[in-house]
Amino acid sequence: MMQANAKAMGKKSLQIVILALVVAAAIPVTAVQAQEEQTKLGDVIGEYGFNWMIGRWEASTDEGQKITIQYRWALDKNVVLVNFQMGEYAMQGMIFFKPMEEEVVQISADNRGGHSKVAWQPEGDKAVAKYEFTSAAGEVRKMAITHTKVDRKTFQAEMFAIDEFGDLAEKPWGTLEYKRVRRSPTKKATGKMGTAKAKNDLAGKWKGEFVNEWQEKLEFAVVIAKNDKGGYQIKVQESFDDWAETIVVLDAKREESGEYTFKGDSDDWSGSGRGVIRKNQFKGAYKGTESGTFTMSRIPQP
Repeated sequence: MMQANAKAMGKKSLQIVILALVVAAAIPVTAVQAQEEQTKLGDVIGEYGFNWMIGRWEASTDEGQKITIQYRWALDKNVVLVNFQMGEYAMQGMIFFKPMEEEVVQISADNRGGHSKVAWQPEGDKAVAKYEFTSAAGEVRKMAITHTKVDRKTFQAEMFAIDEFGDLAEKPWGTLEYKRVRRSPTKKATGKMGTAKAKNDLAGKWKGEFVNEWQEKLEFAVVIAKNDKGGYQIKVQESFDDWAETIVVLDAKREESGEYTFKGDSDDWSGSGRGVIRKNQFKGAYKGTESGTFTMSRIPQP
């Protein structure tokens, strides 16, 4: 009898183990499926056209105090990390999307023991952030900041008082103009060519300088790849940083003379040009929205 019971218990235990293994094996599959179907913060920001905010920005108050703020992607564009600095005051936060509520929110903490929660909302071409600050002493303050793109290098921030219903005051009590801070692509152009032979092929990474007809200089970064038609695609960016905006995409081809010709357009730039490669420098002229000359130096590959 005891032997029979032992066998029965052993069989039951084996069934439980098998069931547990089946359930455990199913959990990762379910989690992966849910993740694939879930909307990312990156999707939401892209849908409303606020990708331009990603990057590092600087502003100055009327008294000359410097303000810096940085937005950068993390966790496969599921969150944006925020760093804010004004004088000795510093704040760090995280922006994320709540799918069930369909809300974009932010939680932050500062170096004075305070914290805040923020609700982000789109209003036309403005990204509106409604803040609720709680100081270390428990004092609560509310305000709203609107973020409006001026151009690819500038945005305007306006500060508003908000009432108990979350509505903004008719006029802002303050305005700041932020300028994008670019890290020069020359910092990434380190390394030695060694005995490598100079290449005349256009494909690769380049650092460039454009001088327009008013002798103004613009530094830029370029990634060039061959396409399936035997030509090239030139992607002109502000820098090689992940957040950098693309200035213009150009289609290029090599002529029988060895000269390269290219053309393209974007919201900010359009036109065509030509140039030649000599000793890992691509030099030429560009005519379009802004006309002038360019010089590009090849970045050695490690």
